[in-house]
Amino acid sequence: MTPDRAATILRELLQTADFRRALSLAINRKDINQAIFYGLAETGGNTVLPGSPFFDETLRAMWAAYDPEQANRLLDALGLQRDGPDGLRHLPDGREMSIVVETAGESREQSDVLQLVRDDWRKIGIELLIRESQREIFRNRIKAGSTLISVWTGLDNGLPTPDSDPGELMPSTAEQLEWPGYGMWVETHGTGGEALGDSAEMAPLKRLIDLRQ
Repeated sequence: MTPDRAATILRELLQTADFRRALSLAINRKDINQAIFYGLAETGGNTVLPGSPFFDETLRAMWAAYDPEQANRLLDALGLQRDGPDGLRHLPDGREMSIVVETAGESREQSDVLQLVRDDWRKIGIELLIRESQREIFRNRIKAGSTLISVWTGLDNGLPTPDSDPGELMPSTAEQLEWPGYGMWVETHGTGGEALGDSAEMAPLKRLIDLRQ
């Protein structure tokens, strides 16, 4: 199999909502809170802070409870077979499932959390490999679309209001970790990056872009 085909398989999988939901459900946030933050953190998904008028407790809790059984059911439904209860799952092309998560290597806290997540994901048959690199290399890999999953801090503005620029929450620049190709396409007015295309999945992102203009 060519590298391009292998990357396409992983990309399609990571763009599947139920796969991302399974990864989230498999993370034991309470254990991370106790081990890393001495029980002082608030567990939940990545969203705005309670002081924002847009805060929604339902959104913070969505797919954030530790439920490895449901995670396994979602992965089974996607056809990701596993070699026994303790084995790794397999990608559609037969390869064992390994996901590389990249960081800039500047935060011991991030690395410690990833090590705990690695143990959690292994329980559902997914191997997490941690790659740390210098910030410039990390950023360049993101812009080039070479990363599978990357880790950084949360929203710069965790307390948005109706007057805030929503650029962090939609494709807007090539610096964004979640969609650098789409962000570059918006930033360069279609001369660079990756066009969103006309699929139904892209319609919500296009709507957000239109609303910001």
